[in-house]
Amino acid sequence: MASDRHWLRNEPQERGLFENWVQFSQEYIDYLRDSPVPVDLSIVAKLNSPVSLDVYWWLTRRYSYLHERQSITWQQLYSQFGSTNILPAFKQSFRKAVYDVEYVYPQAQILCGRNYVTIYPSETSVATTAQTRLAKSRDRLEQKAAKPTKRDLSEVDIGNVLEHIDYGDDYLAARRHVVHGLNAGYQGEEIITAWSTGKRF
Repeated sequence: MASDRHWLRNEPQERGLFENWVQFSQEYIDYLRDSPVPVDLSIVAKLNSPVSLDVYWWLTRRYSYLHERQSITWQQLYSQFGSTNILPAFKQSFRKAVYDVEYVYPQAQILCGRNYVTIYPSETSVATTAQTRLAKSRDRLEQKAAKPTKRDLSEVDIGNVLEHIDYGDDYLAARRHVVHGLNAGYQGEEIITAWSTGKRF
């Protein structure tokens, strides 16, 4: 299955010169859906040349899966970007594009050397879905780790609060109240006050 996308619908065209549509294969559509790499439209708006846009999209895509530095020969880049210029002119335009991209996308770490272009693991221009999920997962783990747990509490911690509570014959209820209060992050005075006012944790 493929999908047609039309553009320039309102532009006058001479019949027979070209058609204003492109056809995507279902494989390509599935790839875009399953492996999206978002771009920052505010950055795109600041890039004025097609080469700069190509370099920006190429870099932020590479950074989404790059885990170690990678060196690419100029000939490989020349073939990949499909330039109609001769290689020396391509190098010059590519370096200019990299300069433009680095100005608006300072996280990008790329070095244009004599024989190779080397890119280093960097932040994507906009966090990917996977990166956002990972960050949320880390936040949840950090929040969970920050909360005291039953294993974090010692008998000394519990006893220091219990000795200030008038629990009468309700030792087990008072102990449970103290443990729950400490686990919830309350201070000893708050736990004692809650017990004396009839509030139970």
